[in-house]
Amino acid sequence: MNKWDKLIKKDAEFYTYANNVIDYWLSGEEHYNQFIKNDEVLKNHLGSFSDKTCLDYGCGIGRITKFIANDFKKVFGLDISEEAIKLAKQNVTNENVKFIKADLRKKLDIKADLIFSSMVLQHLTKDEQKKILGGLKNLLKNNGIVKIQVRGREIDKYQWYSGDCISVNEVVETTGLKLIKSEYTTPKELWIWLKK
Repeated sequence: MNKWDKLIKKDAEFYTYANNVIDYWLSGEEHYNQFIKNDEVLKNHLGSFSDKTCLDYGCGIGRITKFIANDFKKVFGLDISEEAIKLAKQNVTNENVKFIKADLRKKLDIKADLIFSSMVLQHLTKDEQKKILGGLKNLLKNNGIVKIQVRGREIDKYQWYSGDCISVNEVVETTGLKLIKSEYTTPKELWIWLKK
């Protein structure tokens, strides 16, 4: 059992900004609206989401995937944790969603218009992030968009969630994609938009 399976078994809803189960799911809707649905960059580059495919990398138990599924034609929820995928399948039963225990370090037969990842890469070492980021281009359709959140500043490394910072330039170089925009939403959260 990997680290992520252990954390999910311990408390699947805990590892977000929520204090309870209701807040957990409300935060999923809030984050979907803030980071995808109302994102002007995504709307300008993708247009309507209704005919698009979205890949939610590090989907966990479906907190944001649940809301992505309401607007996108097809959704893939990927997570490295088998426990998370089991719970995601119970939590999100939309027919347009497929959950896969997978990792972007391995080749997958998926093509998405949007690859989205929030609160995932910030927990990994720089080497792990680069391995994952290197696989993004292969999963993206032509003119597709990647929107990812990475750690914006260093933190103490004694916590379970410790991970390395990675610069915008390193992300662009590793993915081989074109930078559209980067923005700090908090000092520790850096969002990056890329295009194929």
